[in-house]
Amino acid sequence: MKKTLLVIIGIIAFVITVIFPPILLLWGLILLIWLGYFFVSGVFYRLVHGKTKMDTYLEEQNAIHGTNFSHKKMCLGNVFSGLMFFDLDNRKILIHTAGVTRVVDYDYIKSWQLNWVEKSKNNYITYSDVHFQFATTDINNPTVRISVPRKNIGEDWNNRLNIIFSE
Repeated sequence: MKKTLLVIIGIIAFVITVIFPPILLLWGLILLIWLGYFFVSGVFYRLVHGKTKMDTYLEEQNAIHGTNFSHKKMCLGNVFSGLMFFDLDNRKILIHTAGVTRVVDYDYIKSWQLNWVEKSKNNYITYSDVHFQFATTDINNPTVRISVPRKNIGEDWNNRLNIIFSE
């Protein structure tokens, strides 16, 4: 019943938007206010607490596990796909994917591979879906996928991972 009602309301809103173009401006204003709220709330959090939510999260994890993770030094990935933080002193990795956090030793990672999709158009090559696929020793979670924004950043991290795991 609720889904049908939402569909009807959506159709009515669409028809009104087509008939009355100023409503498009209203929708844009609502979107702008919504995005502004998230931006301002993050700024106020930092002003009130003196640090970001990521700083607070890593401080909590460091206190629990006796580690020294920092997002300013050794952080691979992004908030949307997953994050890996490396503690070079204690040889630990914090893996945060899909809301689940694990702190593991270096031997948890068996191997990794940098993957991407290559597209060619008008003699111009683009790379999309650039990510690392990590093979782990965990039978319940045998692979971990961490995205990176660009291929050159992935190649840099591939070299960095070779250095980290060869020590």
